[in-house]
Amino acid sequence: MTQRAQEKLALGSALAEMQTNLHRIEQTLDVYFRDPTRAAELSALDPVIHQVSGALALLGEEEAQGALERCAERIRAFAGATARPALEEFEAVAQILSGLGFYLDALRHGKADFAAAMRPVGAQQSPTAPSVERELKQKRRDSQALYEALREAPQSEEPKAR
Repeated sequence: MTQRAQEKLALGSALAEMQTNLHRIEQTLDVYFRDPTRAAELSALDPVIHQVSGALALLGEEEAQGALERCAERIRAFAGATARPALEEFEAVAQILSGLGFYLDALRHGKADFAAAMRPVGAQQSPTAPSVERELKQKRRDSQALYEALREAPQSEEPKAR
């Protein structure tokens, strides 16, 4: 086997291991996001994150390493939080990790563009685009209005017809 083929094989193996580790990080965060009482499990991610970060440094992927380190800071903050972090914080970390996964996948197929891989991370939903969160907020407002109407006029037929 030529040296170039060996290098390509070693790189592919390293990238696959990094993707596996990113997946493990995402899974652990998903468990925490669903049950914040399991914050202690987040500290077990430090060595995994450190390994991926070190591999990115060895590959000269400073931008990707920086993004991962920013996630690591947030994950450490989640682990030490006394209150449940905001949903936006969870989503930001999940999006960055997802973008890193896309980037690593692109690296497996050749040189990748970090900005392009992370572009979905920075893309903002238009304010008029429907979302589950927006629909839930509207349903909550509608329910609250109906509750208030029923409380003020329990015998009235109008609120019941809504």
